[in-house]
Amino acid sequence: MTKPALLICLLPFLWLVSCSEMNPFKDSEILRIPTDTIILANDNVEIACSTCGSGPLTLVFIHGWCIDQTYWAEQESIFCQNYKTVTLDLPGFGKSGKDRALYSIEQYAEDVNTVIKKLNLENVVLIGHSMAGDIILEAKLTNDEVRAIVGVENFKDINEELGDEMKADIDQFMILIQEEYSRIAPAYAEESLLNAQTDSVVKARVLNDIKSADPHISVSCLQAIFDYSPKKKERLSELDLKLFLINSAKPETQTRMLDYAGVNYKLLEISGTGHYPMTEKPRDFNFKLQEILDELVPKEE
Repeated sequence: MTKPALLICLLPFLWLVSCSEMNPFKDSEILRIPTDTIILANDNVEIACSTCGSGPLTLVFIHGWCIDQTYWAEQESIFCQNYKTVTLDLPGFGKSGKDRALYSIEQYAEDVNTVIKKLNLENVVLIGHSMAGDIILEAKLTNDEVRAIVGVENFKDINEELGDEMKADIDQFMILIQEEYSRIAPAYAEESLLNAQTDSVVKARVLNDIKSADPHISVSCLQAIFDYSPKKKERLSELDLKLFLINSAKPETQTRMLDYAGVNYKLLEISGTGHYPMTEKPRDFNFKLQEILDELVPKEE
C-alpha cells in the first residue's frame, strides 16, 4: 500500500482520536443503555423514569412546562458515562400518568422525592428546567439526600411583585387560555418562551408539545407556577447550600435581587440561546454542567 493510500485509510481513525482528545466528555468503552421504569407516586399516579450509568453523583433531570424527559437526551447520553443519571416525566406529561386531580409545585416536589426514595438514590444533584426550578427548590428543602440543585432558565427575577393590576391581568389570561387553549397557549410560548435565537427545529418541537398537551393539565401547571411565585424568595432564603444557575444571557438574570435576598449562588450564562439551552446548545450546556459537577466532586490530580 502506498503512503498516500495508507494516509487516506488512517484519516478517519486520526480524526476520531483527535476529537476524543479535545472532548472532555470521553465515552467509556461500555455503551450504557438507559433502563425504563415506573414509580408510583404517593397518590398512585405513575411516574415514568429512565436510569443509566453509575458514578459519584446521581443527576436527576426534571423538565419544564408541557415538555418531557426526552429534552434531556443530549445530557443523559453524555453524563451517564461517568455518573448515574435519572430522567423522569412529571405526572401529566410524557409517559407518566395523567389522572391526578391537583397539580402543584409542592406535589411535584413530593413526586421527585418519591423517585429518589424508591430508587434508593444517593448523592443527588437535582437539575430542573424552567418550572422545575421551583420544584427542585421545594424538593431539596424537604430532603437531606440532595447535595446540590441546578436551575436551568429560572430564578431570573425573584423580586417580581404581583400588584393588583398584574394579578388582574393574570386572572384574565388564565380565563382566556382555559377558553381558547389551542390559540392562546402557542401564542404565549411564542411571546414568552421562544425568541429569534431559538433554533427552528427546537421551536417546532416545543410548539407541537404545547399544542398536544392536555389543556386542563397545562393550565393547572401554569396556575401552580403563579401560586408559588410569592413563596419563592422566602424559600430560597431557607436554602442551606449553593444554588447553581445555568441561564441564557437574555433576558438577564437579576443577580442583584439574589444578592439582596442573601442567596448563595453561582451563575453560569450561555449566550446565543433561548429558553431551552439543553437542546438548543447542548455542547455549551454540558460544559457548564460539567463545571458545576467538578466543583461538587473535584477531579483527582
